[in-house]
Amino acid sequence: MSQDTTVVVREYKQKIKKEYFPSRGYGAARSGVSRKIILDFKKISVHAKDVVELWLYRTEMMLEFSIAYGDMEEAFYNSLTSGFEQACKLI
Repeated sequence: MSQDTTVVVREYKQKIKKEYFPSRGYGAARSGVSRKIILDFKKISVHAKDVVELWLYRTEMMLEFSIAYGDMEEAFYNSLTSGFEQACKLI
């Protein structure tokens, strides 16, 4: 019997989005915070595909943040590519 994880994944996506694009003000864009959100989710996840989805969503948010606010520090891009690599390994 398969479990529907859509609601939980959506909640974690909102947490990631809030780090980069909060409803008010500018996002903090702390890569460590968004990475921890995914690692916390991984502890409770049922399907590996959901973890992949969050890694890819984090990559998307980081790219959108970079496009919206301009060039970032090298560490930001290193974290972005590291997260994308995690998704690729899981896939």
